[in-house]
Amino acid sequence: MAGGKISLRHLQIDKSNSTILMATAAAAATLIFSLVALQSLWSQARYNVKVIKAKEQTVKQLKQNVSSLDELISSYESFVAEPTNIIGGSSTGEGDRDGDNAKIILDSMPSVYDFPGTITGFTKIVTGKGFTPETPTGTDEEVTQSINTDPQVVEVPIVFGARGSVEAIQEFVTLLERSVRPVNIRVINFSGDETGLTATAETKTYYQPKKEFQVTTEVVK
Repeated sequence: MAGGKISLRHLQIDKSNSTILMATAAAAATLIFSLVALQSLWSQARYNVKVIKAKEQTVKQLKQNVSSLDELISSYESFVAEPTNIIGGSSTGEGDRDGDNAKIILDSMPSVYDFPGTITGFTKIVTGKGFTPETPTGTDEEVTQSINTDPQVVEVPIVFGARGSVEAIQEFVTLLERSVRPVNIRVINFSGDETGLTATAETKTYYQPKKEFQVTTEVVK
């Protein structure tokens, strides 16, 4: 370089270096873009595989549910159509032991808490049977049970009382034991005199809140 002037060759070298630098930068940018795009495509592909698998499992489960539903309907219709119900009554009659099997099951384990209805039902059972019954008593927990969503069996404490002869009180206890609605006699106290015998039974009956059918969604991640 003479007199501070840049030679033509030097200019050519600088131009070549600039071209190489630009090409290298472009290649690096293309590579980075390709890697990012490849990663994105791979992630999308994995996600699509998960979605497809989840859909296949859902379709399989739905088919199984439909098949089970058909079997359940068939079994239910056969169960209800029995001319003699499970407690020996007529499925089409209107007596105390009559009613189809579905009604008997619902009566034995109702899905709704109804304390007044329970008391009325048991009062009917022990009325006019040769002894003098006392009105069944207990604590109405309507407020508490109205917000109960747990489909587990719930105890309902009830106290029964009756007065009559020894034979009549035996019949009273037998009626409680044979009730369609399950009755667990926890304690029974007897007292009496020359006019008769009094029995007071501390019992538990039950109800089971219905299980709600819920359709849910699931986010595939």
